[in-house]
Amino acid sequence: MSKLKIDGSKERYKVGAMATNEKQVTSNVINEFVNCIITQTPPTITGEEGMRSLNVILAAFESQASGKSVKI
Repeated sequence: MSKLKIDGSKERYKVGAMATNEKQVTSNVINEFVNCIITQTPPTITGEEGMRSLNVILAAFESQASGKSVKI
């Protein structure tokens, strides 16, 4: 199987292959979390903000599946 990349090239991969870290890009989520623990500072994005974002994403999935608007 292959996936078309933004630059127009194709990235090939084997279905069922073991996931590895060699092609992953750092998102700094874990680094931010660890840094907040070490420095005892609040995170840039609070748990409440993260929950609101998750609710928007879940509502979008529900709306797509049902074909109806979903109140958030």
